[in-house]
Amino acid sequence: MLVAVNFHYIRPYFDAPYPGIFGVTPNQFRQQLETISTMGRFVHQDDIINSIQSTKELSGNNFIITFDDGLSEQYEFALPILDEMGIPVIMYANTENLIHNKISTVHKIHLLLSQIPLNKVCDFIDKKAKENFSKELSAVEKISAVQHYNFDEPQRAHLKYLLNFLLTINEQEMIIEEIFTSYFPNNNQNHIVYFNQNQVKDLMKRGYCGTHSHRHIPLGRYSDAEVKNDIELSIKTLNEISGLNPKSISYPYGSADAITDNVCKIAKQTGLEFGFTMERAGNTNFNNPLALARFDCNDLPSGKFPLFGLDEFIDKINYSSRKY
Repeated sequence: MLVAVNFHYIRPYFDAPYPGIFGVTPNQFRQQLETISTMGRFVHQDDIINSIQSTKELSGNNFIITFDDGLSEQYEFALPILDEMGIPVIMYANTENLIHNKISTVHKIHLLLSQIPLNKVCDFIDKKAKENFSKELSAVEKISAVQHYNFDEPQRAHLKYLLNFLLTINEQEMIIEEIFTSYFPNNNQNHIVYFNQNQVKDLMKRGYCGTHSHRHIPLGRYSDAEVKNDIELSIKTLNEISGLNPKSISYPYGSADAITDNVCKIAKQTGLEFGFTMERAGNTNFNNPLALARFDCNDLPSGKFPLFGLDEFIDKINYSSRKY
């Protein structure tokens, strides 16, 4: 069995007027790794690839640690702990951030939510989406939003779903840019810093880096041609930086409607060996390696909202049934 665990932000402090950026401190990260280590062993991406290629399942309970978004704080604060404990990792990067000095829209949203009351942000974005693009959440979509963003309160979940699944990337950027520049007029990266190229080279050399797509978009909402172009551009960029190709992908947003069967097939066609969704489940085999399930770190023991206790997690874990 393979259990994939996903993290994002890791900082010594999360000081902000509002809890817009959620993450773990280095001490919390170390504690959770220590807890997980009592349940099984940690594996490298090469162990997964060898199992896929040999069609031999991994024996026992296996864990892979992953990070999304390619944030330099992951390299600065998480990697030393992982190295000290002898634990492999895969850090997934959006390559647009590596070649353009800009903040991803998704991170602008996080920053806004850390500086502005939630209801004020929601009112602004709801109004702009309806007035400019005639888009608003239906009752069914509000239910889907709460199910997908299960760690968020309903209003925050509705906001994220509207932005990430109803609005196109261009519509989303237009709305967010308007409010973002009023609170962050310099539009700089003082608050969000991504991997630099030397960090990418090091991670790629160690087999610790994968693609999180080029633009951080919900790929399932785009045409096959756009998906293929985005993934191929990301692979090409990582290769130009490091001389190596990534072997796996973490799909942005991770939900079923962001990862269609075609997205998985295209990822395979580009030469990627495996891919992670955010289906909360374990993986008993690698029959569908481009659609592997993965838990948020908060789902596991020592997380903020653990699904099960330490002594029952392995016995009660659900297993992925996704096929493509």
